[in-house]
Amino acid sequence: MLNTRTGKIRGKMKAVVVGAGTAGLVAAWELLRNGFEVEVVERTSAVGGLARTFRYGDYSFDIGPHRFFTNDKEVLALVEDVLGDERVEIDRRSGVYLGGRYYDWPLDTGAVFKLPLGLMLRAFRDLLSQRTGEIRTFEDYVIAKYGETLYEVFFRNYSTKFLGIPPEETDPEWARAGIDRAVIDERVKAETLGALVRRTLLPRRVKTTFLYPKGGSGRFCEKLAERFVAKGGQLRLGTEIESVERDGKRLVSVDGRKADLLVWTGSVGRLCELLGCTRPSLDYLSLLLYNIEIPAAPDRRLADLDYQWCYYGEARFAFNRISRPKLFWDGAVPPGADSLCVEVTAMEGDERWSAPEALLPRVLEELTSLRLLAPSHPHSVHTERVREAYPIYRLGFRRELDAALAAISEYGRVYAAGRTGLFWYNNMDHSIRQALDLARKILSDVANPGIQARR
Repeated sequence: MLNTRTGKIRGKMKAVVVGAGTAGLVAAWELLRNGFEVEVVERTSAVGGLARTFRYGDYSFDIGPHRFFTNDKEVLALVEDVLGDERVEIDRRSGVYLGGRYYDWPLDTGAVFKLPLGLMLRAFRDLLSQRTGEIRTFEDYVIAKYGETLYEVFFRNYSTKFLGIPPEETDPEWARAGIDRAVIDERVKAETLGALVRRTLLPRRVKTTFLYPKGGSGRFCEKLAERFVAKGGQLRLGTEIESVERDGKRLVSVDGRKADLLVWTGSVGRLCELLGCTRPSLDYLSLLLYNIEIPAAPDRRLADLDYQWCYYGEARFAFNRISRPKLFWDGAVPPGADSLCVEVTAMEGDERWSAPEALLPRVLEELTSLRLLAPSHPHSVHTERVREAYPIYRLGFRRELDAALAAISEYGRVYAAGRTGLFWYNNMDHSIRQALDLARKILSDVANPGIQARR
């Protein structure tokens, strides 16, 4: 029960949190400091989840580009408190590769006038004849917002290559989420072609800055985990949950260990299986990372390419995105060195996933063709597999997801959270916000056991 004077829980309730990523650790920390006994269980050998950092000697690599950008004061205060002076503030620079040229992303005035004349004229023509009607698919959404030209030259290819399913079979929520994730700054409006034109005719350059942890994005979770353990929290790494025991709809234990409540940030489908309810038809996309150390002086083209990350939508490239860790934090590489994080999507169990080394020669050849890597430069490659990195928003996914979350909500004190648990394409700051809100909901549920608050 909740002590109304102190706001803490009277008597130790045991909370099990599955997943030591951003959402899991923030929720675990909030519950621990509010009087719960908390155990965090993580299937990998390190904390951080999809925001972890891989380290090889003096080189650090995140799982693609990660950063903290938020207007939420509570979230920002927590990030600054956890990181302390282990953070830097940097300007955002991202790009897209189209037709043999690099352009700033989101597109700005300068980028628009660098487009080939025919492409630029077709894009502006789209503004005058934009499609209207029902938005049912990713294709409908992007054409209505950006026009057919930009859809054909970039969005169609990128989405198809990234997800492995055609745009006409992809839910429009993928477009909404994807564009939001790419823009990140609410002051930069990339939601319509008209907004792009207005920025072209009435330019107002917006500089976006964000926080980044010294040591890599994983430092936030690492430092929070250190604080969590120091205060008495339990952390078990390299452990997969095999069973959730219950008495009817009431949680009893997790893997035979007493549990009064469960916060689950793993696959929503796996949670449904463990609870004995119908597994939803929801799939996750996994990632292959080719983390390339470049100890020698980089090729001139790489030195001039000052994008922290860049999108490659053309089908001829195996990879979807490349990031340069040193442009987030100069300590990510030794002095005078460079590195590339190359991302390739895969389905767990497919040919790429099973034999990522077979794709490596093609990746290196493509990097060489872009002059981002030169055969004469020494380099070494570390290949990493990252499971369940992105939810795949097929048509009808929302119906499946809502049914799954409704079934989970029938079980007392079982909560799905985070990107994977909620099948939610989000950023780290969104995970923090959701975890803080979830902790408050749990405290309310415990204080009012007769009320099942709406999820």
